Amino acid sequence: DGMHYFHIREGVPNDARGYEWSDPTHLRLLVDTTAPRAYEPMRIDSRTVLVPARDESAGIEAVTYRWHAAWFPPGGTWHTIGVAEPVRVPALLRWFGGTLTMRAMDGAGNAREQTLMIPGNSVAKVVGAFILIIAIIAIMRSIMRAFRVRAMRS
Repeated sequence: DGMHYFHIREGVPNDARGYEWSDPTHLRLLVDTTAPRAYEPMRIDSRTVLVPARDESAGIEAVTYRWHAAWFPPGGTWHTIGVAEPVRVPALLRWFGGTLTMRAMDGAGNAREQTLMIPGNSVAKVVGAFILIIAIIAIMRSIMRAFRVRAMRS
């Protein structure tokens, strides 16, 4: 790892002296095989998270994030933000909980992922479960009514 320099000159054949050399060209090469430093996403308040990612050698080039709520399958779309830009926590995640996965990538393409658990509001979880149960009961009733109507017609 570190900064390396190449100094290159071009030699052109010359009848009188053998070769005529150009002025040197200097090329700088940064070798960085280390991922950005470990960081912990910080909660600024209940609605905002900040990602303090740093990389001393190549610098942070991009920060991406995605949400994963407990009721959705893993995965989701990665969103790109600025290096010091805060991330807004969606209301459903604040209420029911989930995870925020952040990925910091340095200029050399090395990445580090960190995950922050977002605890849900326990009252919201109870209310959400209650609404889910009511929805399931309503669906079951409509299915039962449909079967009764078919049975009566037969």
